[in-house]
Amino acid sequence: MMHIDQIKSALGISGVYTRHSSWKFKGDDSLPGAQIDMIIDRADQIIHLCEAKFTKGNFILTKDIANQLRLRKTIFKQATQTKKAVF
Repeated sequence: MMHIDQIKSALGISGVYTRHSSWKFKGDDSLPGAQIDMIIDRADQIIHLCEAKFTKGNFILTKDIANQLRLRKTIFKQATQTKKAVF
């Protein structure tokens, strides 16, 4: 998480107090497992879920990848039962 300051700046939240971490859920009877590369938990009750991808060229966000990210967001919200807004 070396680039947290640049990521916060790109999100327009460089002035907001945050904590960052990663998250992993092994899954259970009701939810599949999921992993979030970086969570930015803001002091103003908002959470940003970030996915890190390494590529030598431009990254293409396909429909399948977008669906996987939406599923991870849903799993995160249900598994953590957070009341915060999640983006």
